[in-house]
Amino acid sequence: MSTSIGGTHRRRRKVARSDQGIDLPPSIVGYNNGSYENLPLEIQTLHYLCNLTTETEGTSVCRPEIIFERFIASISFSGKLKLYEIESRFCKQVPLNHIKPKWVCEVFHKDASFNRVTATAHCKTSCKTENGTLGFVIVATAQGEICLLRIFEDDKPAVVFSCSTGILNTCSATCWITDKGLFHVVIGSKSGCLEEWSINTNLPNYQESLLWKGSFGTQLHSVIALNDEPPSATLSACISQKCKFGRALKSHSVEVLNRKRLLQEWKAENGLLNLIDYCLWPEAGCEWRQMSEGGVGNGESITFGSNVMCHVDKSRWAAALADGTVGILHAGENDALNWGVKRNSHQATLTYPAMGISMMNLSNKPHIVCCLRGGTVYCLCLETDENESNLSTVFLPPFTNYEGDDFEFLHSFAAGNIAMIGDKVAYGDLSTDNMPIIAYVGDGGIMEVYACGLLAEQSNLVAQEFALQEMRENGTMQMLLDALQNMKDDDPLLSQTNWASAFKECIGDSTISIDDIIGDDANKYENTRSLLISLAT
Repeated sequence: MSTSIGGTHRRRRKVARSDQGIDLPPSIVGYNNGSYENLPLEIQTLHYLCNLTTETEGTSVCRPEIIFERFIASISFSGKLKLYEIESRFCKQVPLNHIKPKWVCEVFHKDASFNRVTATAHCKTSCKTENGTLGFVIVATAQGEICLLRIFEDDKPAVVFSCSTGILNTCSATCWITDKGLFHVVIGSKSGCLEEWSINTNLPNYQESLLWKGSFGTQLHSVIALNDEPPSATLSACISQKCKFGRALKSHSVEVLNRKRLLQEWKAENGLLNLIDYCLWPEAGCEWRQMSEGGVGNGESITFGSNVMCHVDKSRWAAALADGTVGILHAGENDALNWGVKRNSHQATLTYPAMGISMMNLSNKPHIVCCLRGGTVYCLCLETDENESNLSTVFLPPFTNYEGDDFEFLHSFAAGNIAMIGDKVAYGDLSTDNMPIIAYVGDGGIMEVYACGLLAEQSNLVAQEFALQEMRENGTMQMLLDALQNMKDDDPLLSQTNWASAFKECIGDSTISIDDIIGDDANKYENTRSLLISLAT
């Protein structure tokens, strides 16, 4: 039986989607020198927290991000930025309605020509500012326009600067800000072009300048920056390459650019630099491990948004490639010349390519979180011994969709740790001020938020909320409320403690409604709510 939550329907997930090339139960994964084995993975279920409201247009491909440990950000194709806060009480009491955003900001003016958002990035400020600035978000459009938004702790985001670059068909962007107030943006196109821009935030009207531009001459998938303190910032890019082994097969590689040389050698009159000439070889012994094709996804025709990277810290980043390979890469903090996969345990192959990758602290350890298109989430621990498997945990979440139908695949994904608002609550080794969460975006722009690793007892609380929602839909809740309000003092049911306590809350209050019982003020009618749960379960 499906139960409606916030206008959607909960149902069981599909067990296997191998025929669609997007997901597979985690029975076989590749690890260590090409061997494939059944690893002792811990299978867990995510704990549903809430649904977030989204707009109708463009949200099926909106880009969720967890920014500054405070907000979940959603950026739609049309350029609408929404910032959501997650309340700690959701861990105990699942809200039955969609959660509205704390702040909404239109990135583009309504009278401006429509530009589709194709890339986003964000960075923190280096220190606490007087006006409460948490950091900046960069939004890039398909036509190469970039908009810089300042994110405040307790105020609406503001667009502070915009300019046009020479990049078309933008697919990726990365950014950082220096202690001197210089904001750097690297923006890339599908055709393989990259440009780096500097924006001086110290000037009243800001001022942008082009630092260098170049091209790989092949498709670019993503770009990321490390060591975000120029001139030592390290740039890494994921590109497509043609293999010359008798057949036209595309492979995908992660490259590291010598940014210092790019800054020194680029001249405006020279046009595009050949970025292949500025790529650094990985350190000897730290190359990508050769892994046999034991996984189902081979990356030739099934990519589904893979070839993505995420930032780990100043010297590490992670990449998920279209052949299902996931790797944790290291670079020297002051010198990118010695980079690569340092350990065998820092590379694995999943059953299918990951369409999203993020960084999360789980069980007090840093993890790389990879999500397949069908929703299966793999967690790879960063702290492992040389020959110890980094694949530790797999989450198998339920999903929702209109009319109770299975949607075919996810559109977007984000994961990380968030500081929930409200009372701080501890759950074992977890706390609501640093809760690991996962956000999914499915068909119709549905965005669902789940918590990772909550105690098993929380599942019972979630089940109670679903039962209340079902009673609301079938009219049982309204019938009980009417009965309590019209009950006589000598009714035999009042001899039972739970009925008597609920009767005292409802008698004489003709304005009470169902929303009062299960809404934000549910504590006021705690006994009535307990009676409903006892009848439902």
